[in-house]
Amino acid sequence: MGEYDTLRTKNADKLAKLNLPGGDFPLLKAVVWDAKYPRNIDGLVSFTPIVAPTVIDDAHGTYCAEVMQTIYPGEIEFYAFAGSSKLEQAIDFCIENGIRLINASMHFIKSDVAEAQLKRYAEWGGIICCAAGNNEGQAVNYPASSPYTLAVSATNYEDNDGEEIDVTADSYWVVKYSNGMYDSFNGTSCSTPVVSACVGIIQAFRPEWYLNDVIDFLDTNSVDGEEEYERIFSFPDGFGKVEDEVNIKQRLCDPRNYRKGRRGSGKVEYIVIHYDGNDGATDEGNGNYFANNDTGDTSAHRFIDEDSMTISVPDDCCAFHCGATTYKHPYCRNDNSIGIEMCSDKDANGNYIITEATVSNTVEATKELMGEYGLGLDAVLRHFDVTGKNCPAPWVTNKSLWDDFKARLVETEIESEDDEEMVRYAKLADIPDQWGFRDTIEILMNAGVINGDGSDASGNDDVIDLSHDQVRSLIFEYRGGAFDRALIAKGLDPAVNE
Repeated sequence: MGEYDTLRTKNADKLAKLNLPGGDFPLLKAVVWDAKYPRNIDGLVSFTPIVAPTVIDDAHGTYCAEVMQTIYPGEIEFYAFAGSSKLEQAIDFCIENGIRLINASMHFIKSDVAEAQLKRYAEWGGIICCAAGNNEGQAVNYPASSPYTLAVSATNYEDNDGEEIDVTADSYWVVKYSNGMYDSFNGTSCSTPVVSACVGIIQAFRPEWYLNDVIDFLDTNSVDGEEEYERIFSFPDGFGKVEDEVNIKQRLCDPRNYRKGRRGSGKVEYIVIHYDGNDGATDEGNGNYFANNDTGDTSAHRFIDEDSMTISVPDDCCAFHCGATTYKHPYCRNDNSIGIEMCSDKDANGNYIITEATVSNTVEATKELMGEYGLGLDAVLRHFDVTGKNCPAPWVTNKSLWDDFKARLVETEIESEDDEEMVRYAKLADIPDQWGFRDTIEILMNAGVINGDGSDASGNDDVIDLSHDQVRSLIFEYRGGAFDRALIAKGLDPAVNE
């Protein structure tokens, strides 16, 4: 990447205008779709052809790739395709290989066949950034004029005009020719890969966004240029940064490994905790693996390790994480649950362990999901509880580790300053209904473990006057089975079914 450091220095003024976000970025797969196949340049850029190349161009497509790699902070894996005669084959290849970004600094004559393929790619989740054309006063070229692509114009070039234009970027970027000399790349052919690289960055953080989502984001963060249809984009301050303690990244899973949408009610009703069964793997490594491989219908929504979390499947999609032929749990299935994979390690004896840092991050992620979807403690399950699989193995072998994890899910931060008034609950209705607090206390009242002042002899509306700490302690004891005999004596289900 040393040569790109030089190109970034030479293009520093243009990079500064984009206000690019910092941080680590995943591998980006992108196609350069051009009139001719681009040429590889040793040590700078290389392409994998989608269809066997015929005519190889010496510069144009290569320059597009150089501009994209100059801007995108991570590595780009480039593929190449030329012309439009085998567009269906190229779109098939992109969908089969999870390639969601195409740069099209070219144009051709519109056809119904081509339009159908562009529509298919956009509906799958792919984005094609297209050059508007370099002829002032003329209509926007095709395929930039298609509603299924993203049309790009240039700020400093006499380009085509029209309301189809979605965004504008600088041209005249410094690139390197195959003979080692530097050149200036211009026109909408140059501004389009600028936008393509920005779209790649957006996809890294927002993999669930489709074409219209990205266009809306670009428009919201663009300002009017000098020409009528110019909308000049730059990233907003803080884009991609997460305020949570856990560093959150997104690496969209290969589409063969999950299903868009959720069958049935479409609601998230359970959270299932897994472990990856590896020794020292990371959330990033797991995310990249599932993004780059057909895993045979296996996936998870999140991967968590000691310092970060990678979102692999969007919450509104079905990950294949707890499917089985037979089930222990009567209701929890892939379609109504979110799967969390903890990264595991091995101790000196070769036994699987989950480090405290990973557990802590999983606690926080699970609590956030419980709050977001209004789930109680009984909705948090091990893979073992759903199908009987030995997962996560350390928490099946030693159930006390699982009990401790669940106890931490109901902990609520209460300020402990001397002048802070103690939180108290006069009646059952005053107890928060999150995390199953109120339901659990009501069970204990029905079992006679907790008795009120007798003011409501027929129900549970009498005064109980419990502090928040007392409620927490009662819940911990309940979850551990301390009151099971009292529950059974009243004909109620015990908390521990073992």
